[in-house]
Amino acid sequence: MSYIITSIIPKDGILREVHEEMLYQQAYIVEAEPGLPGVLKVLPPYDDRYHTFRTSPIVRCTPWFDEPSTIIMETENTTYTLDKL
Repeated sequence: MSYIITSIIPKDGILREVHEEMLYQQAYIVEAEPGLPGVLKVLPPYDDRYHTFRTSPIVRCTPWFDEPSTIIMETENTTYTLDKL
């Protein structure tokens, strides 16, 4: 299921360039298990193919196998919000 990354909140308050490229882009979750790095496939604005993005280890994540309308993925460094297309 495809989502749009609607919010990226770094815990240190600094939005990095990679975050800016991902924000409001189409994405889907490959892996989001607590304690392990998360893996997202993101369609960047400058390419027509998905790129793999690995996060810091997941702290907690909305269960996503049932394809909820909103997923909140909190990592050690950043909180991502993804809304279903």
